[in-house]
Amino acid sequence: MRNRLLQTRLIVFGFLVAAIAVTGWLFLPNIKIKFTTNYSWSDAAAKEKFLAPARIVIPSIGVDAAVERVGILPNGSMDVPADQDDTAWYSLGPRPGEIGSAVIDGHVDGENNTTAVFANLHNLKPGDQIRVHDGQGGVVTFAVRESRIYAPDADATEIFTSADGIAHLNLITCQGIWDKSAQSYTQRLVVFADKLD
Repeated sequence: MRNRLLQTRLIVFGFLVAAIAVTGWLFLPNIKIKFTTNYSWSDAAAKEKFLAPARIVIPSIGVDAAVERVGILPNGSMDVPADQDDTAWYSLGPRPGEIGSAVIDGHVDGENNTTAVFANLHNLKPGDQIRVHDGQGGVVTFAVRESRIYAPDADATEIFTSADGIAHLNLITCQGIWDKSAQSYTQRLVVFADKLD
């Protein structure tokens, strides 16, 4: 009797194990897809974070600065870095090294007339190199092509877009005279650079 009861229990246990195995097998594709999707999303997010610019180095003017991420202000202009010693990458556009025009801006000065990260941007000359480091140890190098002056309300299309199939990096800072009433400088300096192969 005891053996028969044990045998019955083993059979029931066997059926339960088989049922769990079959059920698990039937639902495994869904679970696998779900985990795969979650992992891919996390991996992509991490990859994007690592490939975003982390530091910018411009040896000829002594710049070695962190890069913040910014977007657009309510007035439609590009935001600026929170720290005067940092720069800011326009994260709604290409990353430096991607096809198109990546844009990084920085302050020319700070409070109490202190110099900021791009105080010497006007000293850049054609051929000067700009290196952008990402969070994964990658480096993209650009060479300065030219510098231009813009009015604060000028059309900035050519700064943020390009259609030549080349990777560009454009740097922006303020220049000119401080307009106290407008709380802004009267000009914008833009340095245009192209990726080196």
